[in-house]
Amino acid sequence: KEAIAKDSVVPYFQPIINLAGIKKYETLMRIVTPDRVITPYFFLEIAKKTGDYNTLTKIMIEKSFKRFQFSEAHFSINLSYQDATNPSLVEFLTDQIEKYGVADRLILEIVESESIDNFSTILNFLAQFREMGVRIAIDDFGSGYSNFSYLLQLNPEYIKIDGSIIRNIDTDEKSYLIAKTIAGFAQSLGIKTIAEFI
Repeated sequence: KEAIAKDSVVPYFQPIINLAGIKKYETLMRIVTPDRVITPYFFLEIAKKTGDYNTLTKIMIEKSFKRFQFSEAHFSINLSYQDATNPSLVEFLTDQIEKYGVADRLILEIVESESIDNFSTILNFLAQFREMGVRIAIDDFGSGYSNFSYLLQLNPEYIKIDGSIIRNIDTDEKSYLIAKTIAGFAQSLGIKTIAEFI
């Protein structure tokens, strides 16, 4: 609450680089204090319980869009299933995309989760933003309850293979095979893959 009041919730931009050196950026939420930079691990779940989560999400959307308004760089923001099913947040997101004109450079990263119990809702959400020119990514694929039917239903432009798989592909044969299988399946569907934890 103090961070919101003092406007110390800020976006950080992590580069995502392909083999040709072309960069995209993932927007990450941070709280900056005089002493340290705090990651969402320490406050996001608490914010959901206190009712501040939506405010934090809106701050990130607006600050990120403002930052990339006049840039040619492509960038992504993370959204949860909860965000996609929140009408006021969907309306805010739509308004901000139009206000800042970032649709052709924006990627919405939907966090892979076992909590998606209504695919018609999420599919309608994705269709609405695809019509605006926004692209879709599935974040943390391979964690939790991931399955390939999830990919077929959501049909994203990108999937991000979870870091828990990628971090051990050079030493663990099973991790390597899982990553290879996900990448091969995605490629056959025309979906680009991003490896986390590189």
